[in-house]
Amino acid sequence: MSTSLMYHTHGIKGFQHKSYRYEADKVIQRIERKEFFCEECGSYNITRQSPHILLIQGIPTLKKKLFFEIEGHLIYYKDCKGRKTESLTFLPNPKSRITTSLERSIVELRPHVSIKAIAEFFDLNWRLVRDC
Repeated sequence: MSTSLMYHTHGIKGFQHKSYRYEADKVIQRIERKEFFCEECGSYNITRQSPHILLIQGIPTLKKKLFFEIEGHLIYYKDCKGRKTESLTFLPNPKSRITTSLERSIVELRPHVSIKAIAEFFDLNWRLVRDC
């Protein structure tokens, strides 16, 4: 999936495709943020700290589940002295591990299909589907 396709199908912008990894029933696309800057003051003068790997589930591609692997950071903004966790605009909320586009698909299916069927189709916990 190219960077452009990532943007148009999942709403992921500001990230660059790095690599793919294929496992039994899933595709994992490693993506990286193109640039870091403070959303409040616009400064690019930052320090990244405490990297950790996030695995975000997207809309399945044919028979394979799709995951985006992202290295998340704690960002220290030197000019405005701010410190916060890197924001991912394509997630419904900061603690979510599914994309907004997957959540939207779940919400659109709920009136027509049971929660259990949706959870099985997307291979998600039914409580997550219930809360969407």
